[in-house]
This record gives sequence, C-alpha cells and structure tokens, in this order.
Amino acid sequence: MEAAVVKLLVSVVVHGLIFGGLVWLARRGNYPVLDEPDPVLAPRAADRLRYAGSVVAALLFGGFAAAALWSVPSPEAPQAVARHAAYDDPAGRLLGPFFFGLACAAWVAYPLAARWVAPGPLQHFLWRSAAMWRRMDPRPVTRTTARFVVFLALVLHFAIRDQHTTFTTEGITWRDWPWQAEQQRAWQDVAEVQIVATFVAPSGQVRERPHLRLQFRAGEPMVMGQRMQEPAAFWERLAAIASERAAAPLRRVDR
Repeated sequence: MEAAVVKLLVSVVVHGLIFGGLVWLARRGNYPVLDEPDPVLAPRAADRLRYAGSVVAALLFGGFAAAALWSVPSPEAPQAVARHAAYDDPAGRLLGPFFFGLACAAWVAYPLAARWVAPGPLQHFLWRSAAMWRRMDPRPVTRTTARFVVFLALVLHFAIRDQHTTFTTEGITWRDWPWQAEQQRAWQDVAEVQIVATFVAPSGQVRERPHLRLQFRAGEPMVMGQRMQEPAAFWERLAAIASERAAAPLRRVDR
C-alpha cells in the first residue's frame, strides 16, 4: 500500500513539473499556444469521421509496431537443458512492445490527422483537446515524448531480452544486466545447490520468495529468481537439474 502511494505521488509530481515547465515556456513565448478556431470552419460529420479514422489508423500502426517488436525471438541457447529469463515470460516480453506501440501511435497520430482533415476543422479538434492544458499546442510535446519513449522502449526490450540464466550440458551461463558480459561456469565448479525460501529486500523487509542459489567452489555465488515470482515447483525442477549435472548436494535453506 505504501509503495502504491509513493508511486502515485511521484507520478503527480512528475506530471506537475512537466505541465509547469510547459506553462513557463508558453508564457515566455518559447512554446506554441493555439489560436482560437474560426467558428465558420467548425467540423462537419465528414471531418469528424476523417479525424476518427486518423486515430484508428495511428492505433493500428502502433499495434503492428508492437507486434513486430514482440515477434523478436529469444536468443539462441545451444545445448540448453533449462533456462530462466524474463523475456520468456509473457509479462516481461510485453513491457517493451506495449510502450513502443503506444509511442509509435502517438508519433503518427497528429501527422495523419493533418493529412486527412482540413486545417480549419483540425484547429477545432486541437482546441478541444487542449482545453485543460491552457490551450497549448499538444503536437510538439507529443512528438518529442513519443520519440523519447520509442527509444526507451527499445532499450528496455532488448535489455530484458539479454537477461537470462541458462543451464547447458557443459555448465551455467548468465547475464544479470545488459551492460555486463555474459558469465560462464562449468558444472564441476558448483559446490552446492540451494533452494532459498526468503530474501531481504532493499527496504530491509524479509520477503517470502523461493529462489535458487548456486555456491561455487571459488568466487561469489550465483543467485537467480529474486526479481521474478515463480512457483516453488519451478525452482525444485531447476535445482534438481543443477544438482544432478554438478553432482553437488541439494539443500533447502530459509535465507
């Protein structure tokens, strides 16, 4: 509950800062404000239909863009016997395409409307959409935000795609963060396999979330599963594979 309240407050503050910055720029003449539309050029039924069509076309374009990004396959894993990756989870794989599709739709929405709707009626539509934004032109901020979100969505998507832990016939390979080089260890380096019941969150709270820990004979252990919720049976299966491949004991520990 507290985390949800914090997220809401952060969202309100961020949107307030953005809106305040745009108002400041508009008052200084550095951000365009819409001119009041001519009542004689009020949109007719055909104009409303074309405007609605431009919105539908933008959403379809965003949907196709999201589907194209979604269709990028997982990296090949030769000799893999088991794999745990956020990209293999539908929720993890959907995150980037969702924002990518929305941003692509926003990027093309106003250019399509400008092509399909005459300037006079279009000015009425823009005027109505900017009613709560002090009549500031929504097109520049929408275009800039869409480009920024497209870039971030692509970075996020391929970062999630790169993160994985894979058990192969020879050993374990993993990459926790996209800027890290892929790490590899042979099965004979594994001294013990542990199924851990809980972990300590950054807030200091102890959370119940089963995950896997491989203790190597030398160096830091490899931990997988603290950031993703998986059923206990999932970790039992992976632990059994690791224990068998490494000929190492399997233990169940609290922390």
